[in-house]
Amino acid sequence: MKTLFFLLMLIQATQVTASDKLYCSLYNAFKYKDAVTKLRNDKQMHCSMSCLIARKCKTLEVVAIGFIKEFVDALGYGTPDPYDIKANLEGISIAKKGASEKSCYDKCIKLYPEIK
Repeated sequence: MKTLFFLLMLIQATQVTASDKLYCSLYNAFKYKDAVTKLRNDKQMHCSMSCLIARKCKTLEVVAIGFIKEFVDALGYGTPDPYDIKANLEGISIAKKGASEKSCYDKCIKLYPEIK
């Protein structure tokens, strides 16, 4: 919860573009958070969350929120991992191919089956 609060405050203070402040991504991140956190490993979570958000929001928003999340982790609010960005991009790619909500989960679980 601290990470999401800090992320919201950081987004309020910065702009990705003049008209885009990541509200769609944040709304959907909160919407899917409980379901995504039930997945078996971190990469499944990153991939699925990015896929789910990318189905409804601009790609730039989804990419930006993933990078901001890793930046917040690097500040001590989590565990930064550059491979999380790769999982985020995989999820976005899955969404852009027309994934349904269920197939976001299914494809990310298949892509990242091992528990880490």
